[in-house]
Amino acid sequence: MRFKKSCLLAIVSILIIFIAACASIDGSGTEGSGGNTTTTAQGSSTTSSTIDPGTTTSSSTTTTSSTTSSTTTTIFPIYVSTAGNDSNSGSPAAPLKTISKALTMIDSSHDNIYLSSGAYNELVAITASVPVTIKGGFNGSWERDNTSDKSTIGGVLNATTSTTGRITVAAGSKLMLENLYIKGSIYNSYAYGIYNSGDLTIDNCDISALDGMAASSAYGVYNNGSASTLSFLSGTIVGASGTVTVVDAYGIKNYGTLLVVDGSITGCSNNITITTAAYGIDSVKTATIRGGVITGAKNSNSIKKSQGIYISAFSTLSIFGGTIVGGDNITITTDGYGILGSGTDNTVSIFGGAIVGVNNSTASSVYGFSNSSNAALMTGGTIVGANNSTATAYCYGIDNGAIIDIFGGTIGGAAGSSSITTRVCGVQGGTGTTSTISNCEIYGKETATSGTALALRRSAGTTSSKFYKDTSKGGATIQDERGTGANLWESFSWN
Repeated sequence: MRFKKSCLLAIVSILIIFIAACASIDGSGTEGSGGNTTTTAQGSSTTSSTIDPGTTTSSSTTTTSSTTSSTTTTIFPIYVSTAGNDSNSGSPAAPLKTISKALTMIDSSHDNIYLSSGAYNELVAITASVPVTIKGGFNGSWERDNTSDKSTIGGVLNATTSTTGRITVAAGSKLMLENLYIKGSIYNSYAYGIYNSGDLTIDNCDISALDGMAASSAYGVYNNGSASTLSFLSGTIVGASGTVTVVDAYGIKNYGTLLVVDGSITGCSNNITITTAAYGIDSVKTATIRGGVITGAKNSNSIKKSQGIYISAFSTLSIFGGTIVGGDNITITTDGYGILGSGTDNTVSIFGGAIVGVNNSTASSVYGFSNSSNAALMTGGTIVGANNSTATAYCYGIDNGAIIDIFGGTIGGAAGSSSITTRVCGVQGGTGTTSTISNCEIYGKETATSGTALALRRSAGTTSSKFYKDTSKGGATIQDERGTGANLWESFSWN
């Protein structure tokens, strides 16, 4: 009897312990307010995240039923103010004074740097192994009233090497910039806003390599090396501006992978004199354009040559939207190009957007798209050589020097009240070229344009310039003068 009673007491004790354990496990997944908690069966895991944009970027907890382990990583921004002190902790109440000091504190729990409004005269070098974000435009309460609030990184301090910009991103590093004015630095007559060899994202920033200063070449952003990546989400990038003379100016020089989502990219603007060429984008590798406005030169008096986008050998260019202009409200002493493709083994694909050689400008010859030694495809968008402009020699919507398939979109030689002295043409085919056309509109000029126009033209003396029509994709409207005369879709001498 005593044995049975002892056994009964032991069983009751075990049941009490078991019930208490179950209650403990049931409550183990609960965090403070703001977290999301899920309790799972044995061997599975639970993740809970809390985000506080002021101080905490992320917090995570992992729990399993069989073994319990909790790891929480809280990421705190580092605060920098022009009124701060580099001996401070970098907290909101005790900010640092320099970005350079803040970068020495970057680690897995501190990867955001917040800048108060003001100017920081520094050269900023990004070498961290963890992603870094620099956000500007905060007021004294560490808030931003709107997206126009920005901090300035610039000043008279010049670069120390030919591969140093105002901001320099090392290979293997990752940087995101938000709400900043960035003014370039100069080394041996070369000016760079940003010199990037890593992974760079730019959002709502205004960048100028050269603003009223003297230099030979100016680069808003130099994307260096095949492994470098540049994503431009919004803002403005300018190679050079102000009343100065420059040999050449680039909004972006791209040797890596480039994505443009929105914003404005300009080679030079505002009374600049260019003795060689201005480029909105000069791309030697891979570029994708989804939006924004890209201009070679604008509001300037004397530009030798101006190109919205220039691509060279072994490059790929894909255009889905946006506006690309060779020159806008400028005087070009030689030629203006919306897009100039040069070299071999290039691929250009145009799915949308608007491409203009020159707008409200004067030049010798103008080209919406000069396709030299490239394979090109156009399925949508608009290409015009000149709009409300003057060309003292030639004007082409497309000057094809290789192979192009035009399966959609609109192509015009000259539009608006343009004046073309020698020749205006929608699409010209050169020696040894092939142009396949369907389901599009091609015209030489609009009614208000002066000059002799052809919608399609084989260059003089060329017997090997071939034009094919592809009826499988639909007919095309082809007119020497837009809106008047016969449609040449049936009567043109096709190959």
